[in-house]
Amino acid sequence: MKKKAKRNKKYNPRKYLDLVVRDKVKNFAIAMVLGETKYCTLIDYKTGEELNVTVDVAESVEKGCFNWYYECSVVCRDQNGKEYVVSEPHYFQSRYRQSDERLNKYLIDVHVAFKEKQNPLHVITMAWVAIPVIDETENLDLETLGKIYENLGAFDYLSKWENDQLEKEKVA
Repeated sequence: MKKKAKRNKKYNPRKYLDLVVRDKVKNFAIAMVLGETKYCTLIDYKTGEELNVTVDVAESVEKGCFNWYYECSVVCRDQNGKEYVVSEPHYFQSRYRQSDERLNKYLIDVHVAFKEKQNPLHVITMAWVAIPVIDETENLDLETLGKIYENLGAFDYLSKWENDQLEKEKVA
């Protein structure tokens, strides 16, 4: 006797929501430069342009579970005035919501530890980019990261050696 094939639902609300969320977060990343800004910025990571945040997009990111690709970076400037970005990628194979406390605590600890490894005189600020990975593995090169951080104003701050130099000039 043959077994009947299991019938799939034609309308599955969960799958439909997943498809809608995937479409809305395509080519998008969340970026932040630590400093005066208290909010993250939504960007199209392929073009580097800032995106307008609509309620739909915000809810999609809030409700969706993603495999995140996180690039923790330290923005630096050396004594010759050369600006550069040092970065460390993190890939998460498990799906997390963007507000997951375990993920946030882990990333804060990793980012601070990464900053401590850099030359303290060169450090301007810390920055990060997070991309919700849909199907394939994402990867950003340092040139793209530099452009993103430059658009967000990361190089507008002073490094420690520049602050020290200004202090010496004020005293003199």
